[in-house]
Amino acid sequence: MSSSEVIDFLIKSKKLEPGLLHRVNTTIIHVNAVLYDAEEKQITNPAVKNWLDDLQDCVFEIDDLLDEFAHKAARSKVLNFFSALIPFSYKDEDMVDKLEEILEKIDNLINLKDALKGIEGKPIIPQIPSTTCLVDESDIYGREADQEAIMELLLSNDQNDIVDVVPIVGLCGIGKTTLAQSVFNDYRVDQEFEIRAWVCVGGEFNVFQITKSFLEGITGKTCDYKELNPLQVELRDRLSMRKFLLVLDDIWNVNYEAWELLQKPLKHGRGGGKIIVTTRNESVALVTLTIPIYHLRELSDDDCYTLFRRHAFDSTEGTGEHPQLEGLDREIVRKCRGLPLVAKTLGNLLHFERDAREWDKILRSNIWDLPSDSSILQSLLLSYYQLPSHLKRCFAYCATFPRRHEFTRAEVVRLWTAKELIQPNENRQTEELGDEYFQNLVSRSLFQRSSANPSSFVMHDLNHDLAKFVYRTFFHHRIRRYPHRGDTKDIAEWPFILTNILLEILLLAFDQMASPKKPQYALVAASLSLAVLFVCISELIYKAMKKNSATFFQILRCMLHGSLEKNPYTFIDWFGLLSAFGQVVVSSIAYVYMRQGKDNPIKVSVVSLSFIICLASSKLVKNPNEAQLPTTRGY
Repeated sequence: MSSSEVIDFLIKSKKLEPGLLHRVNTTIIHVNAVLYDAEEKQITNPAVKNWLDDLQDCVFEIDDLLDEFAHKAARSKVLNFFSALIPFSYKDEDMVDKLEEILEKIDNLINLKDALKGIEGKPIIPQIPSTTCLVDESDIYGREADQEAIMELLLSNDQNDIVDVVPIVGLCGIGKTTLAQSVFNDYRVDQEFEIRAWVCVGGEFNVFQITKSFLEGITGKTCDYKELNPLQVELRDRLSMRKFLLVLDDIWNVNYEAWELLQKPLKHGRGGGKIIVTTRNESVALVTLTIPIYHLRELSDDDCYTLFRRHAFDSTEGTGEHPQLEGLDREIVRKCRGLPLVAKTLGNLLHFERDAREWDKILRSNIWDLPSDSSILQSLLLSYYQLPSHLKRCFAYCATFPRRHEFTRAEVVRLWTAKELIQPNENRQTEELGDEYFQNLVSRSLFQRSSANPSSFVMHDLNHDLAKFVYRTFFHHRIRRYPHRGDTKDIAEWPFILTNILLEILLLAFDQMASPKKPQYALVAASLSLAVLFVCISELIYKAMKKNSATFFQILRCMLHGSLEKNPYTFIDWFGLLSAFGQVVVSSIAYVYMRQGKDNPIKVSVVSLSFIICLASSKLVKNPNEAQLPTTRGY
């Protein structure tokens, strides 16, 4: 449950005073606002980060206490029949005192906020690098087919009034800008278009600034207009009946209204005008779309190797002159995973280095081990900083997946939900929001469809490294410093086990004493087996309520329909239930035989042994769906 859901549950169950619960809720909302603000600023000052850590730990402690109250309330509803058997290790008053103590600690920490304002520091968001239309053709490898495909789209003789948009979409560092530069400088483009202009957008999609840059690119003069209207009027006149090519490089986001406003003067150009858009975000391409998206793919290992060698060695040099580097160069290229930016950056890092140990160090290094001004790291961090807060947490959490792990949409959404990373919304289901989060990360090229299984997704190695970097750097205070109580074996389940052990001992004793002359003992054994089954079902109901996912019978229906996404039970739980049911059947048969003066052909002890094994195993085996990832908590 989320904190607000737990509070609502406790208010309804009357386990705590409403005044105290409302105070807790208000405090959590206030603290979360502070933490959200800190996340947006990406503050790295050690004093402030330690303060934030302490604040977050207090929220975790409150969550634990609220869960403790909620579990006790849920347990009391299910276990009224066994209330005398349930031991409480502490009183509710102790928990209330602890809650008051944590709230006081939070108040003291909040009072320190003003004193820390002066040392917060500036955000560490890197500047978005500007690009130009100039390109070094000798630095392009393996893009001949891509160049021809884009050229074919540009040279198609459309004479309608619609300005065609060619969207190039791909991963960070895959070479979208380089491809656009290569096409922009092709002699065929120069012959086809009367006007060519290059605008590096980056950051915010500012219609005024883009229009101004376009006009300045045409005239070659600085524009002094302060308003959009005269800008667009002059641009319209300049484009009138002239065929143009405009490249909008590195668009991060755009809405339909802004795009329509930008296009108004462009519609006055001659038919066949084209716009090339490069972006990491497929959603941008969908807004600007007039023709299908061109998805740029990774380079082959051979092309990547050629590019790497060009930057790692002098033109006359190769690994043949440095036998100690043989093999290391190929392994480093495989590490690039087809991204030219990585190949160039690693090549430049190793350009003056011929020590095999240094090459091996680069081979074994992670993205965050590279220099902080590395173009790879800077470019990747821009992808992360452009995410809204809720997506930052969800993306960073995926660092806990193994490298190149394939996953489904449903699997990831379920994990996000379990870790409370999806912001609650009164009007929408959690699964629906999770699907939207997931699609957002897909459209931003942070998740990719698996080439082996179209229904699965995977993170590129570089994005996986990015997730691990931000997880360690910015989310360390969201990682539990102690295991969450929900991830350990709940002490509240022991009354069920102790009760069943006692019943099993009595059942076996009466089963041994039963005979054709004493069938009444067999009747007692059959009654005890029914009690065992009842306790077993009660424990499963308690588990369902504790997980707050569904009732036992809803989960049973879910299982019968083949959908187990919300199943909080292990195979051992179900086998234990089956064994308990088997005891009822076998002990009932024994009673019938003994009433007829015959010996029981089946001994209850065989089924009892199976049930006891399940009972013990259930405390040792975790649900695999809950044990996949380390515990983190959302805000």
